[in-house]
Amino acid sequence: SSSSSSSSYYSSSQKSGWSSSTIRCEKITNAIDVFTFEADNKDKRRNKDVIVIFAWFGSDKKHVRKYAQMYENRRMGEKVIVVAPPALASLSPNMTTQIANDFLTGFFEEEAIEGVHVHSFSNGGFLFAGNLFHHASDVKKREDDCSVNAQLAKKFKMKIKSVTLDCAPAKLSAEVISRAFASVLLGSRVEDIYDNNTSKEGESSIIGGLMKSALDNLANTLLSDENLQRKINNAYAAWETALDVNIPLKMLFSESDKLVPVNEVQEFAQRQRDRGNAAVYTKSWENVPHCEIGRWHQDEYVRALFEEK
Repeated sequence: SSSSSSSSYYSSSQKSGWSSSTIRCEKITNAIDVFTFEADNKDKRRNKDVIVIFAWFGSDKKHVRKYAQMYENRRMGEKVIVVAPPALASLSPNMTTQIANDFLTGFFEEEAIEGVHVHSFSNGGFLFAGNLFHHASDVKKREDDCSVNAQLAKKFKMKIKSVTLDCAPAKLSAEVISRAFASVLLGSRVEDIYDNNTSKEGESSIIGGLMKSALDNLANTLLSDENLQRKINNAYAAWETALDVNIPLKMLFSESDKLVPVNEVQEFAQRQRDRGNAAVYTKSWENVPHCEIGRWHQDEYVRALFEEK
């Protein structure tokens, strides 16, 4: 998790409707990248807000960059911070704690950030953000809880101005974890691996019986770990109790998602409304793979993200 000066540049001027600024990507740690917008002299940033993207399990930087560019096109904030823990790290309390503290100390210890717009993807992003909310809350922590910097977690949480959830949340069952692992290992969409018309027996033939069995066993073993289960429960509970009801919440999801059942997303949205949040917005798409709405329907996605309420 040591710092790195590695950086690269992407010009956005060739894209239709995109700005003429250049995006500089700097690798902070193995799990954290920062996209900074280097604009021409005529372009003035509106504020010192930042966008924080908690990426999905096994995400590809080139795909995440598309979402960073969406915010740049709207001149929204100075930078986009992308937190994308390696696949297994998402389910390791110790590794997640290290990444969380790298994120908090790197951006909330000294930087003069005015506000934060959270854009979280899938259960991995939801779990990571929820862990931060848990440590920012006044809920009594166990002595053996992994120690996330509570003071900085509170500072992060207090600066949040909006939250967008893409394809989340769903209960982290062994089946959901097993499918997510299969998608990462095979480099394929979960929908391509577990086709809607495929039977349980057919699933084994697509990914291989031994692999499916091994992944199922791994998922069950992980969920049997008391520390991990407590971390998951705490993170999910924090979303239900710690998120300020005055913060606008957008929930964008696919009705054909094979990892996140649509009813679980809708039920979460309703619970947030019941808590008193009058700014909960939901929008769904049909026949779109998990976490690919922004790729398949970019214009509609951008409108939902910035214009619709």
